[in-house]
Amino acid sequence: MLKKVFTVFREEFSGFHLRLWLVQPLVRMLPNLALSRLRGLLYRLAGFHIHKRAFIFGRLVINGGGPIRQRLFIGEECIINDAVFFNLGAPIRLGKGIAIGPRCLFITESHRLGRSTFRAGDLFVAPIEVGDGAWLGSCVTVLPGVTIGRGAVVAAGAVVTKDIPANTVAAGVPAKVAKELTEDGIALAPVEEAVEASRSEITATM
Repeated sequence: MLKKVFTVFREEFSGFHLRLWLVQPLVRMLPNLALSRLRGLLYRLAGFHIHKRAFIFGRLVINGGGPIRQRLFIGEECIINDAVFFNLGAPIRLGKGIAIGPRCLFITESHRLGRSTFRAGDLFVAPIEVGDGAWLGSCVTVLPGVTIGRGAVVAAGAVVTKDIPANTVAAGVPAKVAKELTEDGIALAPVEEAVEASRSEITATM
């Protein structure tokens, strides 16, 4: 009986992280778009690897089982907007100078396809990495195992299921490379055209 109680207790609290739980009320007290360095300090006190010169402009939503504090790495000069979600079943590494728009989702856990009685089959995890200088617009979803290359741009609302090469613009659901970028930031065609082309392709398939 005691063994069963202990097992249930462990399962119910597998996603509970004391230091994060203690820090989150303090983070909620901070006004959005202000005190970004203090917010980063609080998350460092919770044990996460966040550079002292990273700018966290809103509360992060963080979950996952196990040693999640060892799985989040945010580099120097990163700008993280409000309500960004980090699912830390596996490591998430953000390089230097990355801009993340509001309500982006980084998901490292998913399920393999199961039987018809329960389609969400066995759980699997895979890491996510974002290269230096990349820019993710608002509400971008990044799925397990994805690498976004250095200097890449992912348009707002995109769902990234596969790797994005460096210095490209990707857009759509699922995200596809629409344009290439030069090193100095000049698109070979306007970004707006890339996004509109992706939207047109999605509409045509509906």
